[in-house]
Amino acid sequence: TTGEAKVTKDDSVDVVLSDEYTKIPETGTLVLKKSVGGDVTQEELENAAITFEVTTKVTVDGEEVTKWLKADGTLSDDEVLITLGTADGFTTEDEGKNWTKTFENVPVGSYAIKEKNSKVEGYEFNKEASNTTGEATITKDDSIDVELSDEYTKLPETGTLVLKKSVCGDVTQEELEEAAITFES
Repeated sequence: TTGEAKVTKDDSVDVVLSDEYTKIPETGTLVLKKSVGGDVTQEELENAAITFEVTTKVTVDGEEVTKWLKADGTLSDDEVLITLGTADGFTTEDEGKNWTKTFENVPVGSYAIKEKNSKVEGYEFNKEASNTTGEATITKDDSIDVELSDEYTKLPETGTLVLKKSVCGDVTQEELEEAAITFES
């Protein structure tokens, strides 16, 4: 952007100045909203490691390739899973019933969001009442919401019951079996 030259009589001197520019990528914001139904707690959800994959297709050297969105909003060539919880930037309300993750400065394009792990220990996942996939088209300077939901039913707690019966006296095993002793619980 600056230069010097000494010009003498009847002489011509060139001074070359140059600027280099890098195109700023167009970006927008993707907001992933996750709601959870059932008696599952925030702690149980965070311990479950529910994960999401956010992918896009981009053209590199004339070939379409898959890229993964990282928690910081940048793209990766390698598979990236984003985990529900504060470690990957989710915030929560209503004791873990509603979660939000905002990805800022996301390159424009179409994105597919897929929940990869929905399992929570001690709960049955109701796939029919849940929405675990979504799509979004990010446009310049816009914010797009994608809403996913999970519905859980608490499994009954179970244990093992061992029934032991002792018999005293001169009764034989054959006589006991013929007597058809029954138990009621």
